[in-house]
Amino acid sequence: MKKIILAIAIGLAAIAPATPAADALKTHPDTTGWADLFAADFSNAAYSPRSWAWKDGVLSSQGKDGSIWTKQQYENFMLDLEFKLETNSNSGVFIYSTDTGKSWVKNTVEIQLLDDAGPKWTSLPPNQKCAGIFGHSVPMATAVKPPGEWIG
Repeated sequence: MKKIILAIAIGLAAIAPATPAADALKTHPDTTGWADLFAADFSNAAYSPRSWAWKDGVLSSQGKDGSIWTKQQYENFMLDLEFKLETNSNSGVFIYSTDTGKSWVKNTVEIQLLDDAGPKWTSLPPNQKCAGIFGHSVPMATAVKPPGEWIG
């Protein structure tokens, strides 16, 4: 798995009550008062320490394939996500799952995080491109920037 660096809102993950979809797409949300999705000590996360770490306030992959899950369940939320990718990166943010055990992949809804311009991925169908709901819907706009630049 290529290394992916994630940051949500002000360098951290944040959750807030949902707003009507049309309003959410027009402007960047005011994240004042939002709660961090993952605590600095990962006390509210289920994860492998080999896969995830905080580096300079940014949630970062350690280059090992592995998931990170919240211990708390959420519904009706807004996720403000900023991320950057390396060349040929392929990852995702799972926003719904009925099972985090062995068969979790087939029981999820994933926002695709992909270096669309990476040579490995240029021929993928539109419903597998970055910022789309993987396998279901195409992105509303092209989200990709060159590798190493923050997206969001």
